[in-house]
Amino acid sequence: MRFIFLIISMLVSGQLLGQTLLVLDKQGNYLPYFTVKQENENKILIGGSDGRISLEGLKDGNNCGFLIRYLGYKPYDFCLNDLKIGENRILLEEEVLDLEEATIIGLSDQELIYGLKAYLTTMADGFKVTRAYIVEKSDFFVWESLGVITLGGLQDRSIKRNRFEGGNLGFLPQYSRFFFKGEDLSPYKPRMAVISTFTQDLLFDVLKSKDKDWERNNSKNSNEECFILLPHGIEVFLNPNGSPQKIIFNVREFQAPTGKVYQIGGQLDFIQDAKVNFFSALNFSVKDEYLVNISGIIPDFPEEINLPEKFENRNERERLMSAFYSYTASPDYNYDNALFQQIAESELKSFIPGGFQGFNLLTKNYSQSDLYEGNDPSSKKFLHQNSNFIRAVLKIFRDYELSW
Repeated sequence: MRFIFLIISMLVSGQLLGQTLLVLDKQGNYLPYFTVKQENENKILIGGSDGRISLEGLKDGNNCGFLIRYLGYKPYDFCLNDLKIGENRILLEEEVLDLEEATIIGLSDQELIYGLKAYLTTMADGFKVTRAYIVEKSDFFVWESLGVITLGGLQDRSIKRNRFEGGNLGFLPQYSRFFFKGEDLSPYKPRMAVISTFTQDLLFDVLKSKDKDWERNNSKNSNEECFILLPHGIEVFLNPNGSPQKIIFNVREFQAPTGKVYQIGGQLDFIQDAKVNFFSALNFSVKDEYLVNISGIIPDFPEEINLPEKFENRNERERLMSAFYSYTASPDYNYDNALFQQIAESELKSFIPGGFQGFNLLTKNYSQSDLYEGNDPSSKKFLHQNSNFIRAVLKIFRDYELSW
């Protein structure tokens, strides 16, 4: 199977030590999820929720031509040589258009919601891939994964033939670490599979909503517009052009495709760059027999790829999405602590959780099919075949520098 890529990777790996950026507005408020791009280079860095970013991941070479972008603010260019070792505070200026004899009229509520829907439609269009780091943490276990998020549209799971499907948003773990107290809970079934279905369902609900379903909610921040999707209790915080800053999903009961019921709530934050439509971080809580907090960070821009021609067929494409969802729910455990530490601590140092005292670390790799305890040979065979298929896909992603 061969993938043809529209955009080549924007990955970052690197060697600069001790230089960080803190990006603020003139009032001293941090600007989350800004982007840093180097001129003539296919490299992107995305700032964190605290307005900070480490520059350790940048390669040697031309140290000028770097550009910080944040929606609604003037771009800021800099050279690495201009930065000191340690934290560098960068103040961005608001972008103001100087128009003579002009009357500026803000968008109506209807136009803002239309802008949100247009953003989400562009985000979900085609097939997109991006690296991600996901942590699932409870009092009894911690599951960390470096992997790949995939998004191939939004599936309408309200129609009968889709009700047992998991949707088109997936997460494919490549390298993981599993810490546990007491009983070994492997093979672990990540709650990320529940989150991916929950999220894609509610994003689809936003797209199919009607004007009468929305109610304005006054925000204390003058730089955002807040609306509530009444039937679902979804809060959206929008920029003046309708693009989302964040979407909050209030806690609710959710039945997964397996039939199991969970209590779920959380938030998606979005990349604040006018040229890119995608989320930058996720934070959710999932309650079943455990209370699990799930957080994730996306350090890259998503890459849009062309799938092989066979997947233009709807049935084949649905099988592909099902394969990705199945692996999201039942991934293999590939443990390489040295590699995990090298990658995670260089690029994602501030996101690594601590406090593992009293936990055991699982150091033996496994495949879900190897530990399958059911009495259905076809299910065991599917797990084995799907595992081999996803490994082949991840190898292709890695060859194109789209994975870890």
